[in-house]
Amino acid sequence: PRDDWGGQEGPMSVNAFYNVHSNSLFAPAALLQAPFLRNPSRLSVEDYGSLGGLLGHEMTHGFDNTGRLFGPDLRMVPKGWWDQRTVQRFTARASCIGDWYS
Repeated sequence: PRDDWGGQEGPMSVNAFYNVHSNSLFAPAALLQAPFLRNPSRLSVEDYGSLGGLLGHEMTHGFDNTGRLFGPDLRMVPKGWWDQRTVQRFTARASCIGDWYS
């Protein structure tokens, strides 16, 4: 039996997440069942799109304001591994999200 579910979440959790320490995604079994996926009222392609969106979203956390601080060896690099120009461009582009919702 599996006893390591990738963190504090269990298989019945409906919260997917990205773990920066292991560079891994966690998508619990509960997310792969109805009503989230495999809903008989939807086409399979809609489920594939939903799953792709979910996994794509979690993958972006590897490059967000926290994920970008972890280098290829999965250790935290205090100033990150991006050069200053990249950080400035990221901050400028990411600020539009904050501006939109504030």
